[in-house]
Amino acid sequence: MSPLVLADIGMPVCGVVSSWLSSPLLGGIISYAVFSVIFHKVLTKPAPPRAARLAMPYFTGFTVGLLAMFVGVAGPQSYRTTASRAIIMGILMGCISGAVVSTRLQAAPDNVIVMANAADRAASGGAAQEFDGTDEEDGKSKQGKATADASRATDNVSVSIELAEARFKPLMVVTACVVAFAHGSNDVSNSIGPFNALVEIYNHGTIRPGAAVPLWVLICGGVGIGTCMRPL
Repeated sequence: MSPLVLADIGMPVCGVVSSWLSSPLLGGIISYAVFSVIFHKVLTKPAPPRAARLAMPYFTGFTVGLLAMFVGVAGPQSYRTTASRAIIMGILMGCISGAVVSTRLQAAPDNVIVMANAADRAASGGAAQEFDGTDEEDGKSKQGKATADASRATDNVSVSIELAEARFKPLMVVTACVVAFAHGSNDVSNSIGPFNALVEIYNHGTIRPGAAVPLWVLICGGVGIGTCMRPL
């Protein structure tokens, strides 16, 4: 095998191997940053449901904008464009989606707003104060009352946090679908990369830059990944 062919094989392999390290590292950094923002700006606030409601347009716009950029840069070939256009498209999609979510939240039904306000009062301790002195059982000690009120306050805070987390479930579903698609595509690419290189060398004597991968090779990769992952 000529040195040129070895060099052609070495460069793609090095890129794939480096992505195995850089992709999880970068993903972990971004995930930690997003979780830190949600934790400090939403979950630790006195009223988490209200904080989540105020933050949802920004998180939605950020998520949709990133996904639009991802599709424009690394999505299907028919949707790919230049990096500058992808950035502009992401900013526009993010602003539009954020504005739509903000409008829908402002037009929420009255019962939804009442429930959110009640959860806010419960999280800030209002619900616990409403129970003070309402228990008419004779002989109940002050320590028992304090324990009961503390238990109610803890339950109210837990429910309030759950309501705040529920706001983010739709975004979690969307991002999980995108990650699953991207992860599966990456796995198939990694599995068929060396195989397609051998096919190129066998058919053309070298690896042609930018050559399309034959459909039957893609099918072999998809069937192989699906067959191997099925027992797991």
